[in-house]
Amino acid sequence: ALTPTSHRAFAVTGSSKPCRDEIFPAVVTTQSGPLNVRQEPGVREPLCQTFGPIPRGATVSVCDAILGSDDAVWYLIKYAGKYGFSMAKYLARKE
Repeated sequence: ALTPTSHRAFAVTGSSKPCRDEIFPAVVTTQSGPLNVRQEPGVREPLCQTFGPIPRGATVSVCDAILGSDDAVWYLIKYAGKYGFSMAKYLARKE
């Protein structure tokens, strides 16, 4: 499993089902506009129909990290009771 140095707290998995337990809170840090939420990890994956986008500055719960189809690290996040995937680079761990 690939483990990016900035995400040592948990493993990046590619095959198993992502964990849905909340690991840490994170703040949305997009440069402009809200954060898109995808059904699967990858920029070409469809957007979530049930919720999203998430406003900049909002707090989400990070549940797992996974290597996306685009070779980027994606987080499985929980927001308002729903789950979806967002690029890790747009989320900053909240201390």
